[in-house]
Amino acid sequence: MIPCQRHLFDIPEDVAYLNCAYMSPLMKSVDEAGSMGLARKMHAWEITPDQFFSGAEEFRTTALPRAALPLFLPRVMASRPLRAICL
Repeated sequence: MIPCQRHLFDIPEDVAYLNCAYMSPLMKSVDEAGSMGLARKMHAWEITPDQFFSGAEEFRTTALPRAALPLFLPRVMASRPLRAICL
């Protein structure tokens, strides 16, 4: 069993949220990343062509740790070649 992950979420101590099949709470890091993305789009004219995909590249290299690949791979569409999804 994995250890408690409550500290990763903004869930009060007196709340036990069990309806994750319908709508799961966002992790604090996801909230931060979303806020940064929204702030970036507020001034979209400042995004240069070379910066357009930089966020995707950063995500690809940092957000999906290699340890999570065995958990992630079964969910990938079977039609995609394995080499296309390995980092």
